[in-house]
Formats: sequence, C-alpha cells, structure tokens
Amino acid sequence: MNFVLRAIARSGDFKLVGGDRDNIQVEANGQNITLIEDAGDGSYSFDYKCIPGDNNVSVAVRSQIVRGFPISFRRKTLEEIEEDLLRKVEEEKRREEEIERQMQMEMEMEMELQRQQEEDEERRRQEEEEEERRNKESWRKNKEDENKKRQKSEDDKKKKEKENRKKNKKEKQHRILRLLLLLLLLLLLHRKL
Repeated sequence: MNFVLRAIARSGDFKLVGGDRDNIQVEANGQNITLIEDAGDGSYSFDYKCIPGDNNVSVAVRSQIVRGFPISFRRKTLEEIEEDLLRKVEEEKRREEEIERQMQMEMEMEMELQRQQEEDEERRRQEEEEEERRNKESWRKNKEDENKKRQKSEDDKKKKEKENRKKNKKEKQHRILRLLLLLLLLLLLHRKL
C-alpha cells in the first residue's frame, strides 16, 4: 500500500519544494518506517505492506500528528477470504438451485398447459372429424393439411424449448467454473502477498 503526503505551508498553500523528509515520522503497527521518498515537489511517499488483521498507521511532522491520522483498517486473513469465497460459491449454488426449481416449475406448468391444449385439441379434432364426414372430400383434405401445419409448429416449439434448456444448463456450468477459477485466483494472489 502506497501513501502519498502533500506538505502545506503556514499560509495554507501547497509547498512546491521538498526538503522536509527528515521531519516526517511514520509509524505502522508499532514500527517506524524510515524509507520515505521526497519527490522534491512538496510531496512525500512511503510504502506499507499491510498485514492480515488490524493495521494502524500514524504520520507526524515535527512530532505533531498529521490531521487524518492515525488511521486504522483491517485486512482480511486468508481464512476470512476463503470463508467469504466459499459463502459466495454457496450463495451462487443456492441461486442456481432456485433457478433450476423455477425452471422445473415452469416446465411442469408448460406440460400441464400442453396437456390441456392437447385435450382441447382432441375435442376439437373429434368435432372436426364429425364435421368433415358431413362435408366434401376436398374440404376434409384442406383441414388435414391445416392440422399438419399446426403439429409442425408445436414440434418446432418443443425443439426450441429443449435447445433453450440445454443452453441454460451450459451457461450455469460456465458460471460455476468461472466462480471456481476466481476462487483459485484469489487464493493464489493472497498466498503471494
């Protein structure tokens, strides 16, 4: 973590020259940081490698604490990061399961609707057959062609629904893989720190 400080003159304006590095005292978690870089333009910087857990950084100029300091912050431990990632994976898994349940319910509703439609269609078909017997042969042939077109349309719809379910399943698997890769990446990055 890099801190950059900007010196201010008594007038309240930013200083445009350096030279105050020896007057700056930095303490981080009880240890003095002596490697302070003077940019020569009134700004000073230092690096601090934060540790897992609680961190405290204090900056003073001529033994006077700089306004805004000390600062305290917390860096998560490896165990906390792992717990967070596992929690996120579990949440994603629960979301996926909920989506799957919803899809199952929708599919069941569609099947029930289709069953009702098929029953209605069967009734209509029987009525149409009765009517067809009363009509000329050409009219019956036209009606049969119409039924074939309707069936093809329903078959196309079923095929498309099946393809959509396959696609959704693949997308779900990709999301889970991306989450697992993210978990591995974060673990590797954390171990390097």
